[in-house]
Amino acid sequence: MSFTTPFGSVANATYLQVSEADSLIIGLVAYLICYFLFFRRKRLFENLCLACLFVYASLVLSLTQTILFPWAIQVSAQATAEHLQNIQWVPFESVSSVIRYCFVHNDPHLFYYLVIGNFVVLMPLGILVPLLRKRMRLPSVSLMALLTAVSLEGMQLITNLLGGQVREVELDDVILNAAGCIVGYLILAGCRRLFIVEPVKHTASKRKRRRR
Repeated sequence: MSFTTPFGSVANATYLQVSEADSLIIGLVAYLICYFLFFRRKRLFENLCLACLFVYASLVLSLTQTILFPWAIQVSAQATAEHLQNIQWVPFESVSSVIRYCFVHNDPHLFYYLVIGNFVVLMPLGILVPLLRKRMRLPSVSLMALLTAVSLEGMQLITNLLGGQVREVELDDVILNAAGCIVGYLILAGCRRLFIVEPVKHTASKRKRRRR
């Protein structure tokens, strides 16, 4: 027996899969609760970034995770060994197989979905968090990207081990996710350099001229 919400979330006796539409609503509601509790004194721009971050985080979780109900947990030594053996540890092995498949079948949709999709999924994280924490630099963003990507794959592995919907756990996903997050930060840093740093330098040079 299963239940489907008006916005497409599916719940049955084993798991809950949240749809993209429901995840947007959940993220917005979570932000509004935190706004009235913690964020009311923050500036408008900060609240806009926080709202986007809450909604974005909820959307990413809905796309990458499945909620397994406690009573449906089933752990066995054999299944655990199989899931651990199925982890793909070789860098770019999955990416190369996807590219070969797309060339052979002349169908790029799988490449867009699995490769490009994994690359861009954390790109907004590399933009929104540094907008909120302006002192973040590339090393901090790289660490955040790696930890987030590993956490997402780790949660998928835990769900597999507990007997939930089986999702592929691959090193390629971690690499693509982290790389996309870092590229997002580099795009933001480039925009800052073009539109913010240069005017500041220009203003500073004017002040030096006045002092002379």
